Amino acid sequence: MDEMEQMLSTLPLLKHLELHTECATDLVDGFRWESASHDLVTLNFYFIVHLDNVEQTLDSFRTCYWLTEKRWFVAYKRRRFFSIPYFGKTSVSMGFRRHVFSTATNDQICFDRITELESSASTAHINHYFPNVRTLKLNDVCHFKTISSIVPLNEITHLILSYWITSWTMISYCVEQMPSLHTLSVMNNSSELLECKQSIYFKQIKTLHIDAQWPLNVIDRIEELGRCFPSVEHLHATSHCSSIFVRMIDGFKHLSNGSFMFTGVSEIQRKDWSVKPEWAIYGARRLRVEKRMGCGGSRVRPVPKPISVKILEPNQTNRKTKKDSTDSESKRSKRTGSTANNGEDAQNTDHHQQLVNDIEAADPYAFNTSFIRQRQKAIDNHSYRSTIQSWRPNSLQQLVNAIKSLSENKSIVDCHWIIFYWIT
Repeated sequence: MDEMEQMLSTLPLLKHLELHTECATDLVDGFRWESASHDLVTLNFYFIVHLDNVEQTLDSFRTCYWLTEKRWFVAYKRRRFFSIPYFGKTSVSMGFRRHVFSTATNDQICFDRITELESSASTAHINHYFPNVRTLKLNDVCHFKTISSIVPLNEITHLILSYWITSWTMISYCVEQMPSLHTLSVMNNSSELLECKQSIYFKQIKTLHIDAQWPLNVIDRIEELGRCFPSVEHLHATSHCSSIFVRMIDGFKHLSNGSFMFTGVSEIQRKDWSVKPEWAIYGARRLRVEKRMGCGGSRVRPVPKPISVKILEPNQTNRKTKKDSTDSESKRSKRTGSTANNGEDAQNTDHHQQLVNDIEAADPYAFNTSFIRQRQKAIDNHSYRSTIQSWRPNSLQQLVNAIKSLSENKSIVDCHWIIFYWIT
């Protein structure tokens, strides 16, 4: 404490001080801090320290100076001595308990700090009010009359539903209680929601978090989510299947940003997506048909990190949507050269992206479950990649012969994949 007093004496204009440190017990002395902090407007500290006599230490912080003049309160818990509510919790469960060792004269100063609350069946036993809660997590079906006596429902902006939900009515009832709600998290993987016929729409939801660990037999219903949540602009989803993410991109018409977390990625997929992240969502009609759209910022990291996809608006993309046919043919011919420098590689990459953007979907419903499985099988065929990477054609005819040889007796999906992989 001697060093602290000396330091403060050299800083007469200091008004705001915040400390984080592991310290000896002499730094936790309310009487000495009272003499050293008179000129401070705010003082907040977080000390890691072991106290043998906690109440005796707290008494030094219970003078009129601390409680009335400055209204600075402290608490002690598990070798942590800290200012409250500044270093108090902002997220708590309904099992929240007040600090046993504290100088606070009213627990409400800690309750006012809480912005996120987790509720369960034990809610009925709570007699506190949390006026600044904006994120509410429900672990069980709750009576909103009880919850409204604990938090301001009309100011909740983010609702997290972590219990098993089997009908849209259950979600609708929760959403109706919260007029300011714009973010919804459905943290269960109930595929029964997709099987339910519904005519309920949640137009106020702009951000949706959803656990989509669904079987492939419900994949054709996924785009219904887009009709159910017609205003969603930000989507965060978790699934084991890229096909589910592809359907989501197509289903949410106003989607501008998506973050997709894969729970199961093979080593081959990880390597491929590290080179070409857009392959993770290959097949999305919006990224092919709507030329103004694109995969603007993707990244592939080891599970469980997400792959983020940015859907670009017209003024955000500088890609041309129309290409002179002669220029395109000229660039395609360059791909058959025996060598390529770095500039040519970059040009070919840009050209490939343009070709992908120019593809028109003859049948927007062509990506059924059977096709998706065939496509994934072709993608996972390592022999195709190793063979294609070994090609060094000296002419267009040599390239055609190589493609014909590898494609012989292969399915139409495999043939297209072989050509696609060579182009990329």
